Amino acid sequence: MHPIARLASAGKNMAARHCASAMGRAFTLVELLVVLAIIGVLVALLLPAVQAARAAARRATCKNHLRQIGLALHNYHFALQAFPPGVLGVNGSASQLLHTWPTLILDFLEQGPLRQRYDFNVRFDHANNGAAVRTRVPVYLCPELRSEWVQGRYAPGHYAGNAGVVPGRDDGVLYPMSQIDFRDILDGTANTIAAGEIAFEIGGWARGAMNTGSGGGGGGGSGGGTGQGFARSVLRWWKCASNCAQPGLNPPETACVGSCERQFQFSSLHENGCHVAFADGHVDFLSQSMDSVVFRALLTRRGGEPLGR
Repeated sequence: MHPIARLASAGKNMAARHCASAMGRAFTLVELLVVLAIIGVLVALLLPAVQAARAAARRATCKNHLRQIGLALHNYHFALQAFPPGVLGVNGSASQLLHTWPTLILDFLEQGPLRQRYDFNVRFDHANNGAAVRTRVPVYLCPELRSEWVQGRYAPGHYAGNAGVVPGRDDGVLYPMSQIDFRDILDGTANTIAAGEIAFEIGGWARGAMNTGSGGGGGGGSGGGTGQGFARSVLRWWKCASNCAQPGLNPPETACVGSCERQFQFSSLHENGCHVAFADGHVDFLSQSMDSVVFRALLTRRGGEPLGR
């Protein structure tokens, strides 16, 4: 055999023996621990990115839902020449039908079959509406929040209308028996909030009121409905008129009348802010640190305030 051929053959044999030896040798405990440690470090580095991506996806979905709600409000306005009433009723008494604005725009959210099941001739809590009000409507849900039943009787709603900032003044867009037209929004539709997220006091999208009253201490409305507020956006019909209540987005838990701020202000579980839909249909993410005077101006439709955002 030629010398070069012999060298090549010897090299192949040595490589084969080396591979066989390596394959027959198991990992040592130290090597296994090193590999596991490396994998753990990679997972730790990757996990925040995955969580951030999921949070961004939930935030995008929530924003898209509010955009659909804004478009539905516009289509309702186009059909009936006004935005829907915040709720069909002026108090929580048994004589009031108390249908909420989310029930009134179902046709404009491609929820025609659900709209047909809902009986507007009787109260929202009538037995005829038992199945309809338990129906979860995806566009009324923010994926950042848990979708639990409200009092075991109502499908939740994670968005509320803006009735304004002063109790009884009805200076927002969606309040009891409202009929707001574009021309009534003197501050401009792009500068006036129509609806937004709620996170701390969830109501059913079709839940109009649960007790009697005149809209003061009683007459509770729902997050799905709307009503009076105290220097803020609103969730419920009755209001938090305590001097210790403070306006703002994502209010912290306080000792003010059972942390009543959380019952009446726009809020979310998204980091640092909250989505709102404006009367012109666009959706914005407002920082929870924004100036309360500017926020208040965005809640009134005819305040004449300079915004300076």
